Amino acid sequence: VRCVQETGTWGYIQGMNEILAPIYYCFANDGNREMSEFVESDSFFCFMSLMGEIKESFLRQCDSTVRGLQARIMELNKLFKEVGYELWEHLEKNNVHPQYYSLSLIHI
Repeated sequence: VRCVQETGTWGYIQGMNEILAPIYYCFANDGNREMSEFVESDSFFCFMSLMGEIKESFLRQCDSTVRGLQARIMELNKLFKEVGYELWEHLEKNNVHPQYYSLSLIHI
């Protein structure tokens, strides 16, 4: 909801929590008591900065663009094939499409 207020163009989209959660966790558990009152605002600032760079992954109208989700899935699949060929081949033979396992990895 706050993203809409800040940018005026996009709101919450499924998967954004996977981006925010580790950022918040790091700030909330860094052990610095002096900064503990700024956990939410620091997390929000970092989240918004990161989303400015990766928002195309969340916008349906960008799915087929060079920076969109489909392109990123293809890039990850190519890398996966190079690095873990045996597992990639097993998944391919069993019709486990990259869309099933790529989304969480891309958002991390």
